[in-house]
Amino acid sequence: MLCEKPMANTSAACVEMIDACKKANRKLMVAYRLQYEPHHREMIRLCRSKALGPIKTITAVNAQHQGDPNQWGCRTCASSRPSTPRRARGAR
Repeated sequence: MLCEKPMANTSAACVEMIDACKKANRKLMVAYRLQYEPHHREMIRLCRSKALGPIKTITAVNAQHQGDPNQWGCRTCASSRPSTPRRARGAR
């Protein structure tokens, strides 16, 4: 099952989805909509148009500031790390 964020409206609903996937022997993945961000759309366009020539490999790094660790929404984030690298996705 492929879900976009948020996975569900409540944690109880998330647990139900996890249990249902386990019972049905199915994988569960929570995706994110990065493929719709402007910089991702441009890279996808460049790759598909072959404007860069034959692509053999792509390496990308994205870092995001996690915010003020004292802000209510960041109290559970890893405040010791100012940024978290993520892999670029969606360029299929």
